[in-house]
Amino acid sequence: MKKGKARTALSQWTVNEYEKINGYIERAKKTGEQFAFMDAWENILDLVGGGSVKLDDLTPVEFLKITEKYKTDLEKTTFSKVKRVLTVEGLTFEAFEIGKKFQINAKQMQTGERMVKVKGALSFAEILAIVLHERNEAKETRYSEEAINKKAVVLGNMNAAEALPILAEWSNEIGNVLNFNLKNATE
Repeated sequence: MKKGKARTALSQWTVNEYEKINGYIERAKKTGEQFAFMDAWENILDLVGGGSVKLDDLTPVEFLKITEKYKTDLEKTTFSKVKRVLTVEGLTFEAFEIGKKFQINAKQMQTGERMVKVKGALSFAEILAIVLHERNEAKETRYSEEAINKKAVVLGNMNAAEALPILAEWSNEIGNVLNFNLKNATE
């Protein structure tokens, strides 16, 4: 194996790749099959190694080094503050208005909830498309299905390290809503 071939760092992945990697690992956890994690890692290595890294080309020690590097990189990841302005594929997106701080608004939560009811789940790129707006995008059309789908295609190619702070904030806000609802349901 040539050193440096596999992209094991979060900063080297797109949002879509990060979501696929997590999907492989989650499916392996759920199946409980004896070799599920080896199969997951074969898929991950194919994705992050661009086909240049194969299990049958690795010694057990090389394999363990790659998987350990991946785990270490994710554990060391610290979430920076959400950037207000992000550029992806030449398009400029804003996370919040000038002078304000990042927050999720009720319309964004409503849009996400509606999409989940229709589709059953949201991809990371779709969450980003709900939360981020393209510079000069009209408020009236920001949350339309067409606008979200268009933005999700582009935002799926966003750097995963830049996207994770936004996705973490989205998760925190969902947790706050669930906690509020649980508290009110028990009172």
